[in-house]
Formats: sequence, C-alpha cells, structure tokens
Amino acid sequence: MNLWPALGETTRSGVTCTPVGNGSYTVKSNATASGWFEFAKQVELDPGTYYLGGEIDGTGPLKIQAKFMKPDSTVEYTGAGKGFTIPPDDTRSVYPRIANTSRDPADYDAVVTPRLYRIS
Repeated sequence: MNLWPALGETTRSGVTCTPVGNGSYTVKSNATASGWFEFAKQVELDPGTYYLGGEIDGTGPLKIQAKFMKPDSTVEYTGAGKGFTIPPDDTRSVYPRIANTSRDPADYDAVVTPRLYRIS
C-alpha cells in the first residue's frame, strides 16, 4: 500500500502541482520558474523500515524525497531509491515531498508518481 500522502493542487514559485489520479501529479510551470519549491505534507509513520521511490517522467530538475524535521529544528533528507527507519522513540516529523534540485530558472512539465512503502 502506498503511504504517500495525498497532495492538493498547489502553486509554489510559479510551478503548479496537480493530482491526476493513481497517486500521480503533474508538475508544470506556465513560464520559466526560479527559486526553491517543495510540495509536501506531514505524515505520521509507525516505527519500522520504509522505502521511498517513484518515477519522474518529463522535464524540469525534480526529485522525490522525505524531509525529517528534528525537535531542535535541524533537517535531514533521504532521496528516492533509499530506505529509512523510524525507531520506536523517534520524535522527528516526516514530510514526503516533491521538490526541485536547483533554484536556477527552469521549465517544468512532468508527471511525478511518488511511492512510500513500509517494508518491515
């Protein structure tokens, strides 16, 4: 079962993320966009091991990641194609996200299908 949280239509830095069904999203810009952006939603995950993956088909420097916010406000990231573990006493907030890899001006026209699975 895909645990990726449902994202609503949102625009950031001139780029719009729109759900299109099957857990996929279009990520499009109407003109050349610049600046950092992310489309994310916090999830509550039980202790265990998880795998983050998915596909990106189209143009624009995009990535699928999980962002971990620690209570002391430090941030850690893990990228698609990797696993991560939530220990029993973990207090981090988890934000699966679609984000850009560069703040340089770029055109975006992609379908992103992110996946988050519990594997143990």
